[in-house]
Amino acid sequence: MFNNKGFTLTELALVIVVGALLLSLVFMIYKYRIEPTRYVSYATRNLTSILINTEKMSSNTGSFPAVNSGVITDLGADLSGSSNVNVKIVWSSLTGGSVVPYLKDWQYSCPTTGTTLTIIAKFSDAPNGELVNLIATNIQNNFQSNWSCTGNTTNRTVTCTKSNVVCKAVSLN
Repeated sequence: MFNNKGFTLTELALVIVVGALLLSLVFMIYKYRIEPTRYVSYATRNLTSILINTEKMSSNTGSFPAVNSGVITDLGADLSGSSNVNVKIVWSSLTGGSVVPYLKDWQYSCPTTGTTLTIIAKFSDAPNGELVNLIATNIQNNFQSNWSCTGNTTNRTVTCTKSNVVCKAVSLN
């Protein structure tokens, strides 16, 4: 005479396996659907903020601080000790005068001999390279201020340029 008052080991194992499969499905949906959407939204907001702050730099003088290409290659670093006055102005205007980790490897250039301002935003932590194109498209569609933004999926960068600008060295005199 057997007393069947519980579940067999096989039944319990089957319930655990089905539960694990459902849980892994939820994690996959989060990883591949929800998280990239949040990343694009957050990155678009950050880049838009930098472009707005860049626009503010020219509001008084009508020109942007001249900084040659390759001088500011990491807006996330502390550039307050730079001997270049224009670098200090750009850094403090775009970061509020503090180190901002998400600006690591972001670049600013506005050569004195040119008429194009360039900001390169690096998204090396993007879940996939295609997201940079979505970020560039969001900026293009939602930030109407004569900026042209393109994504590079290989380097995971968004390059935003503004043409027909005046890049001028700031004088403290």
